[in-house]
Amino acid sequence: MVKIPTYDSTFKKRTLVKDTYSGFSGGEIQVASQRANVDFKSLAGTIDKYQKVKQEREGKVWLSKSKSDLKIWMTNEEIRIKKENPNLDGEGHTKMMIESFKKKSDELKKTAPNEWASANWEISHNEMLATTYSESTLYEAQKTVEADEEQINAAAKSATEASMLKPHTITDQIEDLEKIFDTWDDKKTPEIEGMGGRISAALLKEKKNAVIGKMIKDTIETIIQRGDELEIEMAKKWMTNKYYTKYLEVDDQQSLTKQLDSKKKEVGGQFISDTKDMIQANLRSIKNTGEVQHEKVLERIIAINGPDSEAEADYKKAIKMNKTMFNNKKELSLKTEKEQNEMIAEWREKAKTGDDDVKAIFENLINDKKQFETLLREDPIEWAKEYRPDLYKRLTSDIEMGIGIETADGQEFSGDATAIRTLAYRELIDMQQKWGIASWDTKIWSKADAAMYAAKINNTNNAMEAKMYIEMLKKDHGEYWEIGLNQMVQGKFLDGKWIAAIQYIDDAEFETIINRAVLNKVKVGGTDGMDTALANPIITDVKGKFTEISAALTSTNANAGEFVDNWQELVINYALSLEKAGTKNSAKVAFTKLVENKFHISEGYLIPKTGTIDTGKGYKVQNTLTKDQYDTALTHFIENNIDTESLIALQSGSVLDEIGEYNDEYYKGFNKDNYKENVVWRNTADGQGLELIWSNDFGQWPVGYETPGMDTGDEKTTKSIFLSWDDLNRYAIATMERTDDNEEIVITGS
Repeated sequence: MVKIPTYDSTFKKRTLVKDTYSGFSGGEIQVASQRANVDFKSLAGTIDKYQKVKQEREGKVWLSKSKSDLKIWMTNEEIRIKKENPNLDGEGHTKMMIESFKKKSDELKKTAPNEWASANWEISHNEMLATTYSESTLYEAQKTVEADEEQINAAAKSATEASMLKPHTITDQIEDLEKIFDTWDDKKTPEIEGMGGRISAALLKEKKNAVIGKMIKDTIETIIQRGDELEIEMAKKWMTNKYYTKYLEVDDQQSLTKQLDSKKKEVGGQFISDTKDMIQANLRSIKNTGEVQHEKVLERIIAINGPDSEAEADYKKAIKMNKTMFNNKKELSLKTEKEQNEMIAEWREKAKTGDDDVKAIFENLINDKKQFETLLREDPIEWAKEYRPDLYKRLTSDIEMGIGIETADGQEFSGDATAIRTLAYRELIDMQQKWGIASWDTKIWSKADAAMYAAKINNTNNAMEAKMYIEMLKKDHGEYWEIGLNQMVQGKFLDGKWIAAIQYIDDAEFETIINRAVLNKVKVGGTDGMDTALANPIITDVKGKFTEISAALTSTNANAGEFVDNWQELVINYALSLEKAGTKNSAKVAFTKLVENKFHISEGYLIPKTGTIDTGKGYKVQNTLTKDQYDTALTHFIENNIDTESLIALQSGSVLDEIGEYNDEYYKGFNKDNYKENVVWRNTADGQGLELIWSNDFGQWPVGYETPGMDTGDEKTTKSIFLSWDDLNRYAIATMERTDDNEEIVITGS
């Protein structure tokens, strides 16, 4: 690389000989004085000339540098003055610049190295001062014109708004604007042009015509939009009067006249119709968001009905009432169920006064609560959008690192998007569970997002891509991935073959399973397929092995049949693929790998054979529990951990008494007397554990019980009896270690 020399600390200035002025040395003077013919007068003149040349040379160097320093300083000073006086209308700018210039110039003059430099600085000073003055006064004039134009524009805006609202006042508005322009071009001083000589009279006149012309045009266009026949007739008269038309371009005159004629032919009620629509839109918007959708609706009402009309009063009253509805809705979103009920009770008492508006507010509050509960259960993301926009933003936005997101109560979250969304998911899930929504019914995505993720999986034709996408979803959603997966399943967005396959997401051969059992199924029969004589025994063998699984899952859940069929199909496809690759006993190998090695198959349920068990004490142990040990633990739970007095009649679980009527008290007695013989365990819909259900002649439904709510004081909430896999594992271990059957076992599931 080329190296560029640099000066070091010992740098010495070098000059060319031709640029050097050489003086006389002492020896030279002595030699010269010995000459008889020496001319000392001439010698002195030479020395004096040398000194003058030296001063001029030094002065020029100083002068050049000082002028540059002054220019740079004044440039920065100009920036400073403008910055410190942002609202300055120009007046005073020149004075401040000149004062700064003189101060700096005087400072620099004091540093002049000699008289020549000082004398010539005055010349440069005056030249630069003239330039500074010229530039400053130009800026001042420009700013003054700008400030004046702002005043003109502000006045024109107000005049236009007034004339649009009340077109019959347009003449007054024009006269007011004309007076303003007249003040900037005093007719008593014709020698001075507009704005004190800052703008030409011709340009000021052009500005005047443009401003007033725009006001007239905007007013007429508003009249056309409103469609009031009287206003249209009035505007048509303007277009035949030179007092108005002198301010309009010919093209604008023709266009506006044509539009007025056309509008006059229409029925004059469009403005009224539009206003009615705007009123309703505003009322809806106020009720839902607290903000109006259309501005100046009140002005339109006044234009139609005149001031202080009944319509104006009704609109103001309706706005106030809908604002109250919005505030109630916002307040409702932050309350517990108990607090919501208390709020409704308060408004119920208010409604008893007989005031129709209060009744309407009360009825709307009831509907809001119903919608609150429905959305929370069916689409919690839409619920958050409607009732908790702060939470919705955290759930759906891609939030950059370090940017804070404010919650409804003013709390601020910050961090990366994943961390913020994770906290939001937890808050959303807690809200759903607080309202009695079962864990397998909780949701973290909108219906649209769940459908989108599922469609991406369904339409993937490459095993590696499918594996990477599914694993990405799992990683991105962390501990809440299973909830999202269940949402895709329960929403029927995800194809059955993929539901079966995703069970093996943690299997080392997940990609292979997708490739063999989902995407590249072995064709049976035909000229290019596997021989049916070879394939059919394998298919029959797998189906036979699935008989027990089908009985376990479908006996307690009729909806499980489709999943069992898809799972069976996946194992068959995998077995055929193994057979095609040369594996012997492919049906057994496939079933062992994909089913037996992963699940205990019991009567009514399946239990995963996890590699380790979380003890809940800060460490994990190897899972060596057998099917019998799990069954023993689950039986023990039924016999020793249920208070039959707390069991309640769920909507789907009410039973008929002896005379054929639904009777909760009879139901409780039935529960108490028949509890142990009428309950069984089954897998939860989300696959995250087991739930206890009734199973008898009356049907099958979850066992429910009442418990005081954590956040609602004495108010009771309904819960199902559910054991997560971690809870079940810990309970099973505790059952094995138990010495006293009455020993209490604490579990975390509910």
